[in-house]
Amino acid sequence: MIRAVLAVCLAVSLLGVALPAVENASSDHSARLADAELTRLRATLTDLAATDDALPADSPGARRLVTLRIPTPDLTAAPVAYLAVGGVPDSDSRPGTGSTPDRLAYRLDGGQPRTITVPVDLRTADRDPLVFRSPGRHRLRCRLLADDAGVGVHVERVG
Repeated sequence: MIRAVLAVCLAVSLLGVALPAVENASSDHSARLADAELTRLRATLTDLAATDDALPADSPGARRLVTLRIPTPDLTAAPVAYLAVGGVPDSDSRPGTGSTPDRLAYRLDGGQPRTITVPVDLRTADRDPLVFRSPGRHRLRCRLLADDAGVGVHVERVG
């Protein structure tokens, strides 16, 4: 009987010590995944602007289809609050404001927003960030367009 009680106490103690490390590892894993997704999108946007010609908005123009993936929360991946294209949700860093560069952003649940600057004029349909909150795959269409405001990359949801 005493051995069983000692075994349970030891197991609970080990779990108490290991659980914070598991939580840190899952947060780090989710941050790496989100950062990799947005870095890949940044490279696609930069390549589109550097290698293709912009056409008027009424023509098909140069475009790329990109799929962003938000991991499903589990023991190895902490919940991602959002991935955002075109600024940080609920802030003033929106495309076209002139005061801040165009950005891609993500935030883990309970964490601070992290941003990646994009070296192109990034545009969305309503000039607010496109925000993806649900785990899974999200498809984007990125088009290089020229209009009165100049050359920019228009990003929109597909499907």
